[in-house]
Amino acid sequence: MGSMINAKCKCGYVKENMCLGGGMMNFTTECSFPYYCEDCNSLVEVNVYDANKKCPECNSNNLISYDDRKICKPKGREVFSWNVSDEIGKELTLSEGDYLCPDCGKFNLRFEHYGCWD
Repeated sequence: MGSMINAKCKCGYVKENMCLGGGMMNFTTECSFPYYCEDCNSLVEVNVYDANKKCPECNSNNLISYDDRKICKPKGREVFSWNVSDEIGKELTLSEGDYLCPDCGKFNLRFEHYGCWD
């Protein structure tokens, strides 16, 4: 069962209704997670299982996962977690910490959990 996540920044940027992780029918082939595209400065959802990850906005492969320490300052409680250690060698997590906002470029973006999906 995946998680429904919103991302909000103090600057007013909002990305709502992100369905992260995978569902009961596709969790072995689909695992959505937020990435930052360095080419078009967008927060996008990408399947972590894709060998050739591409930005759905500009088709670039210049992506950084939002659990990368370059664009996150994790702190507080966990908002999302998905164990893909066998598939990609790590557990994906998002916390209440501060993340790089794709709009203002400051570390004021926050993720919040608001539900689950199948």
